[in-house]
Amino acid sequence: MTEHLEHIRTMPSRTSSAFLLFSAGLILAQSQRYLGMDIQTAGDLPRVVSAFLSIEPSPPTVDKLAALINRLLEGFAKWRVRLVDDAGMEVWEVIES
Repeated sequence: MTEHLEHIRTMPSRTSSAFLLFSAGLILAQSQRYLGMDIQTAGDLPRVVSAFLSIEPSPPTVDKLAALINRLLEGFAKWRVRLVDDAGMEVWEVIES
C-alpha cells in the first residue's frame, strides 16, 4: 500500500472520475487506519477519507455498508440507499434525499 501513497496524495484535488476519487480515498483511509499515516490532501479527498474512517469495518454488516454508501454520497449526489424487502428478497432502494 505504501508504494501508492505518494501518487495518490499528489493526484489532482478535483477529479471527474468517481472511481479514482473513491479508490484513492479508500487507500488513504486504509493507510491512516492500519499504518498510522496521516496524509494531507485537498479537494474532495478529505471528505471521502473521512467517510471511510467514520464506519468501523469490523465486523462488517449490511447496515454498515448502507451507512458507508450514504456517507460517500453526501455532497456528491442527491440520492441515498436503503435495504428493503421486495417480495421476500432484500434489494437496494435508491431514494432521492
